[in-house]
Parts: sequence; C-alpha cells; structure tokens
Amino acid sequence: MKDEIPQEFRMIYTNIEKEVIDLTYKITFDETQKNVYSTFIGELELRIFALIESVAKYQGSEKHVVQYDHFFGKHYESEKNRPHVLVTMNGYKLNKRDYSDVFDKKEQKVIMVDKDRNLHYDPKGKNNWKYNNAYQNLRHNFVDSLPVYGTLEYLLESLAVLFVVLDTNNSQIFSTYEFTDDGRKSYWLYQGIGMAIRKNEQT
Repeated sequence: MKDEIPQEFRMIYTNIEKEVIDLTYKITFDETQKNVYSTFIGELELRIFALIESVAKYQGSEKHVVQYDHFFGKHYESEKNRPHVLVTMNGYKLNKRDYSDVFDKKEQKVIMVDKDRNLHYDPKGKNNWKYNNAYQNLRHNFVDSLPVYGTLEYLLESLAVLFVVLDTNNSQIFSTYEFTDDGRKSYWLYQGIGMAIRKNEQT
C-alpha cells in the first residue's frame, strides 16, 4: 500500500468527526441509545463508507485486484497488522470502548434487510466484517436497512475503521494505544491544535 495519505482525506474525516461530536449533544452515547437510528446517522455512514472506498482505491485496491470493500479487511486481518484503537472522547458512555476488533469477521454476512427488518443471511454461511454489513446494505437498500444499520452502534464501528485506514493522530474520538510492561493501555490523548498528552489506562 502507499504510505502517504492525502491531507484532503483527513480534512473530510475531521469534519465528519465534528458532526459526530455534535451528535453527542443531541443523543446520549450510552447502551440504551446504541440502537437509535436516523436518516442523519445513515447518511453520515454513507459518507464514511465513500471515504473508506476512496482511500482503498488510492492505496491500490484495483492494482492488487482486491475489491475495495474487502481491501482493508484483508490487510488488517493478520495479528501483525491488527490495530489497537480506544475511544477517548468525553461523554462516551457505551460499554464498548476498544475498537481493535473492527477488522474481525465476527458477523454473519447479511445479503438483505427486508421491509419488516428481517435479516437475510448469505446461504453459504459466510461471515463478514461488521462495518461491511452496514456498508453493503445501506448502500443498496437504504430505507429498509436504516433501522438496523443506521444506528449509533454501526456509526462508531464505521468511523473506527476510517480512523484506522487514515492513520491519523489528530482524532478527538479515538486514540491508538500500546501496552505497557505492566499490561496497561498507553495512548496519546488529543488536546487540539496539534497538542496531545500521554495517558495510561488499566486493562
């Protein structure tokens, strides 16, 4: 893959992040709200997916003959390339804070959501990345898929993927982390205007 990510992609990511942060003033990001859905959230996800696709194509998905929606999933599926991603945003109250599993194929592949919100699974029993289930279904059947995939839960999964593939260190929502010798997660907490402080979290 190409090493350099165009600044234009990171500028778009920053604007999407601002909209997500603004959403925390309108919807509490906690377990009782994670299945809240809206056209606005679904549209944000489509923009995230479009940017993931653009980055994949820029990084060489066509050259490597790998579909753009599978490009990063294939790259990050090895333990060596596995990302370490933690939510560090103030006001975040969902149980899931570690998004290091965004490139694990942990969901059954959903090929369609019908008008009654029933999920139709791949007949061969294939698994899929969580973000890609949302990607494919919102893109091809937005209205019926919105109540299932246009939610806070899938918005954060998708945004975490974008954070990883852009390899940015200026996020106000996520941070990458390393493990200290005593098993704690050590990460830089973004403070704005290019400033960050080192923090440790007990695992």
